Amino acid sequence: TDAERSAMSAIPYGTIIGMLLYLMISCRPDIAFAVCAVSRYISCHGPQHWEAVLFLMRYLKATADLRLTYSRDGGSTPVLQGFCDADLAANDLDTRHSHSGYLFFLCGGPVAWKSTLQRSLALSTMDSEYYSMGDASKEGVSLRDLHFELNHFLSVEDKAQPTVIRNDATSAIQLAENPVFHRRSKHIGIRHHFIRQLVEENIIKFEYLPSAENLADLLTKPLTKLVFVPLRRLIMGAFDGLLS
Repeated sequence: TDAERSAMSAIPYGTIIGMLLYLMISCRPDIAFAVCAVSRYISCHGPQHWEAVLFLMRYLKATADLRLTYSRDGGSTPVLQGFCDADLAANDLDTRHSHSGYLFFLCGGPVAWKSTLQRSLALSTMDSEYYSMGDASKEGVSLRDLHFELNHFLSVEDKAQPTVIRNDATSAIQLAENPVFHRRSKHIGIRHHFIRQLVEENIIKFEYLPSAENLADLLTKPLTKLVFVPLRRLIMGAFDGLLS
């Protein structure tokens, strides 16, 4: 309303969102979903959005000891591995676009993550998960090339191994591995089907894992504390670097 716009005119909403985005991109994947949600209202925010931002800032103050931790695993070759997930049309009631999230680990800690609304409108859970796998694959290929370029000691056998991305949707994994088009997938645009070539060329490999163990679940939807905290501890350690 006009009264809400007037009341919010003196609030530095955009400035705070910019700070939160910088923090999220640099070292706090645990706030990625929340920052993505509040940043959509920079041009039209009300008191409820500001309350959400204040809640997020209180959370950051209470968890200031959290940080990204990495470890050297003896002399073994560091392995890049990823997680991806999606939530079907549950968080954006205006456009009904689904939410995607992915997370890549190297040396025991996250090196890349993203939480965003999907550009294409998904018609089913399989569609949204398939789109999420495509986004994760693009990031995975980029990180894979960078990883090989920086680590010249990697052997030919290491480079022949695919980058594993884990997901909790068996139907989407089967669609990526099966080149046959059928009525459940004929509406999916060609831009999403490039992951089939990555799978065929053994560049990317998708593996199933239960939703409760999918770390990318934290990037796609609001979770209860009982679910959120264990996933956060697997992604980010406390100040002593312990993940247990």
